[in-house]
Amino acid sequence: MINGKILVVGGYGSVGRVIATTLGKRFLGRVVAAGRNYHKAKQLSSETQRQVLPLALDIYKVRESELRDVAVVVTCIDQGDTQFVEQCLRRGIHYVDISASYKFLSKIEALDSEARKHGSTVVLSVGLAPGLTNLLVSYCQSVFEALEQVDIFILLGSGEVPGKESILWILENLDTEFLVREKGTIKQVRSFEDSKETVFPDEFGRQRAYRFNFSDRQAIAKTLGIDSASTSTWVCFDSALVTQLKLPNIFILLRCHLACSISSSYSILLSLLRA
Repeated sequence: MINGKILVVGGYGSVGRVIATTLGKRFLGRVVAAGRNYHKAKQLSSETQRQVLPLALDIYKVRESELRDVAVVVTCIDQGDTQFVEQCLRRGIHYVDISASYKFLSKIEALDSEARKHGSTVVLSVGLAPGLTNLLVSYCQSVFEALEQVDIFILLGSGEVPGKESILWILENLDTEFLVREKGTIKQVRSFEDSKETVFPDEFGRQRAYRFNFSDRQAIAKTLGIDSASTSTWVCFDSALVTQLKLPNIFILLRCHLACSISSSYSILLSLLRA
């Protein structure tokens, strides 16, 4: 067993608090929820009866004392560069990142030699998508002779209100161009431009999903060695009307309200659409 602290950066956010709370129950006194908002970190610590400890931390201005005795870092926030990751690796700290941005994840992958040099293990694409989706495709690969086409369908929402960072990430990628491999050739596509139908279980039923730039498709092609397969990720929302409207007016409205209240704006919007 690895000794030392487990530092969850963004540990009081929507995803981070679940990770910190779960780990806090198992590793008493070793889990730290860190971030720039010390009040939120302290509040989570209080809610967990100090199973999770609070820490004020700015990843762009990290002091040596803040990483002292840290064995594992789990990062649940977006980063502008790999400065913090490199600091962790130089100290031999094991590093886990839940980022869905392959552009950023590829920068971390480039630090492989640095991680090996200091004995650090780096785990990327941890979560649902990427994460669980990667494992599902890996399982499919184990039972089929060959994979020619991989289509990953993701239903966003499913009764949960996404966190601020998740909504921001979705908005920022609504109108992006990216490259995909289809039928052996590389082509440039745009988010929400192409669509496919699929059938989800239970009450969700048949849905039309739209192309989206989740990082799982790049990670899958690379880690599973299926570069020759067509790999695409398609997304839809738990409100059919939101999906049908796609990126025009509805998301412009949502973006305008972000500064006020990300989560409440999303909740109000879905309530209006479901009325």
